[in-house]
Amino acid sequence: DFLVMLKAYPYRWFMEPSTLDALGDPGGARLGPDKDAHLPCVARLLQHIAANFASSPQLGLRSAQELSLKRLFSGLVLYIDEPSEMPPGRLENAAKQFGAEVHSRVHAGLHLMVYGERDATSLRRARESGLYVVHVRWLYFCFATYALQDLRPFMLHHLQPDHNIVREWDLHADWFARKRKRVPDVVRPHPGIYESLEQARAQRVAGARPASKRPRN
Repeated sequence: DFLVMLKAYPYRWFMEPSTLDALGDPGGARLGPDKDAHLPCVARLLQHIAANFASSPQLGLRSAQELSLKRLFSGLVLYIDEPSEMPPGRLENAAKQFGAEVHSRVHAGLHLMVYGERDATSLRRARESGLYVVHVRWLYFCFATYALQDLRPFMLHHLQPDHNIVREWDLHADWFARKRKRVPDVVRPHPGIYESLEQARAQRVAGARPASKRPRN
C-alpha cells in the first residue's frame, strides 16, 4: 500500500515583486517574512494519517489517508461557484474528497457559499438568505493547510481591492494585522469554527436569522 497525497504548490515568494524589490535593500531590512506554512501543515496531516493507521492497521495506508482528509470538511454543507478558468467540477470533487457535502443551489440549509466571481445570481440569493459568503481563495487556503480555516479574512466584504494579486497566506495574516489581532496558528486552527457555522445554519433552517450576518470581528 502507498500514499498519493501531496501536491507540489509553487513557491512564489522569491518571485513576487515586493520580495524582489526588497532583496536589493542593504541588509534586507524591507524583506518581509514568508507566511507560507504548507510544510508544517503537511507534517501534521502525516501525523494524523500515521495515527489512523497505527490504531487500525487493517485499514491500509490509503484508507487511513482518506479518513484523515475527510475530517477537514466533515459535516460542512457548501455551494461552490467555481471560477470560469477552473475545469468544471474540479473544486466540487476536491471538496467532497475532503468530506464536504456540496449542493447544486443556494438555500438556507447551507453553511456557506464559496464565490468564484461568476455566479452573481446565487451570490444575491446567498446574501438575501443571510448566508456567509467567502471568496474561493478561502477554499484554496483550506486545501493548502489541510484544515478548516477562519472565514473572516476571506469574506467578500473584508477583501482589499488588490486581493487577486496577494497570496492566500498573506491575505489571512494581513487581515488579522489590520485588526490588531494575533494571527492564529494555521497549522492548528481554532476548533470552534465548524460549531459557529452550524449554529448559524440551524438558526436559518429554523426560520430565525442570525443576530448578525457576519462573523464577529
